[in-house]
Amino acid sequence: MMKAIVFSKELPSAEVRGKFSQALKASGMNVAYFSQVPTDILVSSPQALISLDAIGFELMMKARQSCPSAACGALIEHKAAELAALIDGAYSFLLTHKLSAIGAYSQNTYVALTGEKGIAPCSSYPVFVDNFVRILASRSGKRHFKTALETVAAFDMEDKAIDAMLEATRNWARLGCFNAYEKKPDTKYPGAEFGFVAHRVAQGTLVTARASNKSATTLSDLTLIRSISGDNLIDAQSISGKKPSLNGYIAHRIFALRPEIQWVLHMHAFMPAGKAAPIISAPGTVEDWLSIERLVTRGERLINQPLHGSFILLEKPEELLTVLRAQNLYHFQSEQYELAYARFLESSADKPFERAIRGLGLPSGSKVLDLCCGTGASTRGLLKMFTEVDIADGSSSMLAVAEKSLKKRGMLCHLPDLKDLEERKYDLISLRQAFNYVSPAERSVFFSAVRRHLKRSGWFVFNTFVPRPEGIMTPRRSRLDGSTLLVRTEEYNQVIGDKLKHAQRTEIIDTRRGAWNAILDYNEFYQHDPDRIMQMLKACGFSVSMIQTGNSLTFTAKTDALS
Repeated sequence: MMKAIVFSKELPSAEVRGKFSQALKASGMNVAYFSQVPTDILVSSPQALISLDAIGFELMMKARQSCPSAACGALIEHKAAELAALIDGAYSFLLTHKLSAIGAYSQNTYVALTGEKGIAPCSSYPVFVDNFVRILASRSGKRHFKTALETVAAFDMEDKAIDAMLEATRNWARLGCFNAYEKKPDTKYPGAEFGFVAHRVAQGTLVTARASNKSATTLSDLTLIRSISGDNLIDAQSISGKKPSLNGYIAHRIFALRPEIQWVLHMHAFMPAGKAAPIISAPGTVEDWLSIERLVTRGERLINQPLHGSFILLEKPEELLTVLRAQNLYHFQSEQYELAYARFLESSADKPFERAIRGLGLPSGSKVLDLCCGTGASTRGLLKMFTEVDIADGSSSMLAVAEKSLKKRGMLCHLPDLKDLEERKYDLISLRQAFNYVSPAERSVFFSAVRRHLKRSGWFVFNTFVPRPEGIMTPRRSRLDGSTLLVRTEEYNQVIGDKLKHAQRTEIIDTRRGAWNAILDYNEFYQHDPDRIMQMLKACGFSVSMIQTGNSLTFTAKTDALS
């Protein structure tokens, strides 16, 4: 068995020793406890060094000088009142001291982190110890790849291969595929972002460099893996002297096994339909590759690594948008939607929208349809005004969340023709924050379908946003932070003609549930000229008015004008 040494100011209590001994034994390690550095540490050849307190940390760092290959991990107490400060402070400490794992705690909140900022949150000390030890064990006694790097003046390949690589990397960065090492400016690795892009070329594997900035990637951020020898030596070239991404070798292995795959994207977010590797593994090791080799061999295109991220295997770079759209919160993990988009749900509790509906003066017994109800957030507002509210959505995943929350059955209903509604008619059809799924070519069909399902003098209330100018919008970040729950979002928007491409990266850390998820939610919406909307509604037989509140446009349309 491998050996671990635990350092602390004084010998830990029997209870603490028991927890560590049990967790380490389960991970294949024997353990010894010391309050000073043993003189025979070289003889014992530990694979892991652990510190439990500040004095123990000093002892561990001293012992590390004699055991440079040992994986080092520390437990630290943090006085943070909020979860973000606890996580960010711990990770900064890990980077500063080049640790393999870190465990941080404050009161009854515990998080264990990997070097790649994978997060294992929990609310009990025993689980905390298990998580920390599992992470550290995955870094201990492993077979590491080494890199033989040649610095060259230029890559011996066609410019079009390099141009395609740079374009794909920048485009994917605009989708939020690559998150920064640290929230604060990183002085050692300025602009460094997690993840990599790899492209098959005739000369080998073109891959982004370690700690590179993908958002503004240049030729100096690229490396070429030419081959990998049987003794795990990576033969690589670079113009800037940078090494390939720490697990870029995985892409080279994938290309060798899967001739149809031309591109590999690795990002620190998970694909809900991806197949999971069976174990936690450390980047840069043989074990890391072995953990996914079987999945690659059997033809998987989406692969998740626990506490790390995902690999997306592509034949063409343009396939990525299709993959992401099929994996979004509309189709999977819809129960996370309200956390991911809490800022919209809170800001809109939709004050202007609900005011518009209240202003109609409809009796409480009116028959109402919440069309595209999503998770039911909009329905809750309607139920405060009306007693008879039907719910419908085009996503079975979203509808299931709404049904559970509202304790009522809903209907699957697809835009734009609403055929699923059959002959139902309503006094009011409400459509909140969903009209932008309707394309300009579908508007006439949609408005006619809505009119068909309204009673005479029925109302249609919906909202949209003021059209944005074409171009790439500045990313927006938001945070919902507490002592046990943290939700961080980064929103990326790009307008191309009448289409808005929206990508949002969301990280949800919940210590009470012991859950961490990193989600990349991608959607495409349509912008609509408000004057054109007014014209088309009138042409469909509605009388219509519009109210603008900030960037939000709320339309109220009535079937009075029907002949």
